[in-house]
Amino acid sequence: MGLAAELAWQSLDSATRRMRRLRNRLEEGLTGQLADVVVHGAGVERLPNTLYLAFKGVRAQALAARLDLDGIAVSTSSACSTGSDAPPHVLLAMGVPPSLALASIRFSLGRDNTSDEVERTIETVTRLVTEMRRR
Repeated sequence: MGLAAELAWQSLDSATRRMRRLRNRLEEGLTGQLADVVVHGAGVERLPNTLYLAFKGVRAQALAARLDLDGIAVSTSSACSTGSDAPPHVLLAMGVPPSLALASIRFSLGRDNTSDEVERTIETVTRLVTEMRRR
């Protein structure tokens, strides 16, 4: 256990930089491909592996279900309130309107995610959001 902790600690900086690059690419790809996307926490220090976005005009629960069918796991709430149908209290506390909070999806990246997965996620989310907004 001690050796595992030591190895994890040694690779923490490089893993953090890598996840931040992937998160930034995901953010740039989605905001570049889609209009009316709000990045929660933009302009402030954020977790390197987490991206919380709102897609105006899209129900987050419906988008999350469609992404799940495509093998992409996301959350529609903050980590501390997973499973609730109410707007995420964290976003409400930040002053996000309930309608925008209900359009919000949280992407969490891990050490094993790849740039190919990020590109596939950008393509899939762009396609689904575009389809959902047309309805």
